[in-house]
Amino acid sequence: MNKDEENKKNAIKYFENALKACVRDNDFGNACEMRKYINMIKDIEPERLK
Repeated sequence: MNKDEENKKNAIKYFENALKACVRDNDFGNACEMRKYINMIKDIEPERLK
């Protein structure tokens, strides 16, 4: 697996965890964390997300 694929996998995993934490705590203060991961995912795979 190349580095980009690994980064994307991790970014998606972190994003899912941040989303679960937001829902569990009913606290969307973590949204900026989620935005960071969304941007990482978009940087890695811009074509699929258009």
